[in-house]
Amino acid sequence: MKIDITITYPSEGLTVTGRNDQRVKAEIPTGWHQVTYKQYLDLLFEEDGKLKIHTDPVKVISVFTGLEEELVRKSKIKNLKVITACLHFLGKPMTYVTPVTVLGYKVA
Repeated sequence: MKIDITITYPSEGLTVTGRNDQRVKAEIPTGWHQVTYKQYLDLLFEEDGKLKIHTDPVKVISVFTGLEEELVRKSKIKNLKVITACLHFLGKPMTYVTPVTVLGYKVA
């Protein structure tokens, strides 16, 4: 299951509040099985010589929606509390199974 997210932010140039706002609809994953490899790599950072996962909601929403962090920071996000609650999986280790073969070749 993925949850829908609606982000509203002002358009460039002269803006009239509520009149020319941009809206972005995206899906936010609720489990590791819905995160792409690229998104996973974008969530990683190094601290004290160890790889860790970002837990900052702005960074995470930016990675999952493809919007710049600064734009997400300035935006109004509908259901933000629900979204952050659904991202609890980021604090848990990813479970994965190493395949026996990849494209017909055995994995050592």
